[in-house]
Amino acid sequence: PSSEPEPLELGAAGLDPTDVAFSPDGARLAVSMEQPGGAKDDIYLYDLATGDLTALVSGPASDSSPAWAANDRLLFTSDRDGSPQIWQIDTAIGSVPEQLTQGPAYHTEAVSRPTG
Repeated sequence: PSSEPEPLELGAAGLDPTDVAFSPDGARLAVSMEQPGGAKDDIYLYDLATGDLTALVSGPASDSSPAWAANDRLLFTSDRDGSPQIWQIDTAIGSVPEQLTQGPAYHTEAVSRPTG
């Protein structure tokens, strides 16, 4: 048996990983994947134990730059409202994204800091 780590294969069905963020507990990855043709990104959750890759945020908008926040929420950038803004979503599948920033300025990367 080799002691070398095995590479993680995230690109499936023509998807290209662009941004990756580990969950606070280290059990999952939030991954933005460029769709075939490179027109937009969607966000997926990858379970490190099972290898399951599940779409979390998808649709006609480009959704990228995932960053984990408290209480199993994920911050991300989306142009679903016209210009890139910061949104959040509970990582429970089926949750509805909530817009956090607004206005003409581009908000392209969210950073979550633990409170204490």
